[in-house]
Amino acid sequence: MTTERQTASMSGRSKIGLVMPNMAAVSEGDSNWAVQQLAILREEVPDLRMLFFAGGSHTRFNRFVREESRDVFPLRELGSGAVIDAVNVQTLPVIQRIQREPRRIVNPRCGGDWVQADWGSNTINQYVEPQGVVFYRLHPNYFFRAGDNRRIRIQGHGFAPLTVCQSRWVQLPRSNATQNMDVINCRVVNSDSVDIDLSNACDGHTVIHSCPPLFFSVEFAVRSQQNAFRCTDNECRFPDMARFAVMADNLGCFSSAGKAISSLVVLLVALVAVFFRQ
Repeated sequence: MTTERQTASMSGRSKIGLVMPNMAAVSEGDSNWAVQQLAILREEVPDLRMLFFAGGSHTRFNRFVREESRDVFPLRELGSGAVIDAVNVQTLPVIQRIQREPRRIVNPRCGGDWVQADWGSNTINQYVEPQGVVFYRLHPNYFFRAGDNRRIRIQGHGFAPLTVCQSRWVQLPRSNATQNMDVINCRVVNSDSVDIDLSNACDGHTVIHSCPPLFFSVEFAVRSQQNAFRCTDNECRFPDMARFAVMADNLGCFSSAGKAISSLVVLLVALVAVFFRQ
């Protein structure tokens, strides 16, 4: 997070913490302590997602994750037969889960101490390939309290029509019939833009973790032959990708992390000791 402040970087891949603990059970005392410390960790590093890949009764780690149905995976002993195939079968769901985690949007002005010296706008160019979709998540730590002119803007650069979808409840919002469109709002942009108002997006919530994040996606569903090969930026993986910009205006920094950030390394070491205790 300090690096993001230094480089003014407001987007990147998700931060994943994959824990593969020992077979030993976690005592009730250790479990309660770990839950408390993980709650602090989520305040300090909201974009960190903890996953558990555990042997034995893997459900004993359900208390330590945000979504037990998606973040805890069983690790079984390898039986006879092809070891490589057995490893691939067990690890594939974990890999797919990591790949499905949305990209993070942050306020780079917060830094590791969550102290904001100034306000303003940040912009980053992003790219999506034909038939592709990019998912994003912005945690409420950046818009918890009311603020004037606070918003996320997705600006098309005229490369192709792009479908922009947003939701506060659906983590991977898309414009299709398989999702609940009552909680998803979609719009097509080309050279125009979509604004997502965050000026009072946590109204009615008294604590940060009760306020849902903002999820949004940008999808290049229909390829335009006229603009097929325009992407010449160094970041373009393919020449027919479409470029767009994500802009953040007046995001804030809301967390109790500033009071406890110096203990972050100690906290991580202590958690490792709990999960890997013999």
